[in-house]
Amino acid sequence: MRDHPVIEQMERCGYMVEENECAGSDYFGDEIRSEDDIVKFDGEIILECNLRRYLEEEMGFEFTTA
Repeated sequence: MRDHPVIEQMERCGYMVEENECAGSDYFGDEIRSEDDIVKFDGEIILECNLRRYLEEEMGFEFTTA
């Protein structure tokens, strides 16, 4: 069972968000706040805290330790 979206956002990004500061949503549907760092790629907007997920799930990147 998945956690509430706010809990998932806190686990990924490490902070609580206020409901009234939404500036849109990213590729995964997570709300973008005015203070969030974002990445723009090929017409998509991705929260910086979701970049690794995007690279792994959508682009096939594999992250490993040397």
